[in-house]
Amino acid sequence: MVEQLNYEGAEFPVSVKYYGKIEEQNSININVFGYENKEFYRICVSKQHNEDILNLLLITKGENKRYVFIEDFNSLLFN
Repeated sequence: MVEQLNYEGAEFPVSVKYYGKIEEQNSININVFGYENKEFYRICVSKQHNEDILNLLLITKGENKRYVFIEDFNSLLFN
């Protein structure tokens, strides 16, 4: 799903300021979470009301950032 999105006008690596633009261009909700000190936290939760939802985990190490697709959000939290 991530590879098929329209990223026109967004700069890479994608920052929070582009989430809304990507949501609008693709009619999708994007939720981004982080993980620190053995706990997940919200970075951005979509305010859109679309059927398709993309949950991502943003992994940061120093200046490097990487998004990971969360296939099953409930399993991630309760595993």
